[in-house]
Amino acid sequence: MLYHFTVSLGWPSFYDVMASDTITFTDDYSFGMHRVETSCSQCGSHLGHIFDDGPRPTGKRYCINSASLSFQSADTNQPGEGNISSTPVQVDKTKL
Repeated sequence: MLYHFTVSLGWPSFYDVMASDTITFTDDYSFGMHRVETSCSQCGSHLGHIFDDGPRPTGKRYCINSASLSFQSADTNQPGEGNISSTPVQVDKTKL
C-alpha cells in the first residue's frame, strides 16, 4: 500500500509506502536508465517505479499506475473516523 499523494505529470505519485511488505522492489535497467520497479508482493503485478527526485521527507517519488489504485471519497467517512488524508493502493480490488 502506498500513500502520501503528491502532484505529478500524469501519473499519480507518492513519497512513501504504507506497508512495505505488500510491495516488491526490483532494479530495472530498461530504456538505458536505472529505476526501481514496484510490484505487488501477492500477485506480482507491475505497479510503477520509484525515482529519487521526490518531495520531503523521503525524497522518493513513487509513480504508480492509476489502474492499480482504488480511491475512496472523504464523504464516505463514518462519524468518528476522521478525514481520509491518504489514498490507499489496492492491487486486487476484492482482497489484498
